[in-house]
Amino acid sequence: MAERWILAIDLGNGGPKVGVVTLGGEIAATSFEPVSVEIGLDGTATQDPLEWWNALVAAARTAIAASSFAGDDLHAVAVTGQWGTTVCVDADGQPVGQAILWADTRGGKYSAKLVGGPVSVQGYAPQ
Repeated sequence: MAERWILAIDLGNGGPKVGVVTLGGEIAATSFEPVSVEIGLDGTATQDPLEWWNALVAAARTAIAASSFAGDDLHAVAVTGQWGTTVCVDADGQPVGQAILWADTRGGKYSAKLVGGPVSVQGYAPQ
């Protein structure tokens, strides 16, 4: 029987990390493609979802090419992504603008008003 593979994808703030892994956990190949982050003085933290997609496709192709993985041997795809990022889409599922990242603090004053004070998220302290 041919080796069965998992395509593992982690879409982090810096860009997608892609791995080709056996069911037993052996890493055959990995790849990373950086993406840009727009940070503004007003608390803006955004990224372009289409840049994510292009980087993800490039990273996946690189990792697959560097392994002995064949398409028929794919057993699973595992995907994880950024915490609390919002992508607004149109009726066709296409992004209508930049993705608003979990680190975007522009809504902080509204959240504070709703809860009666500063909002605390364990493990994260914006500067």
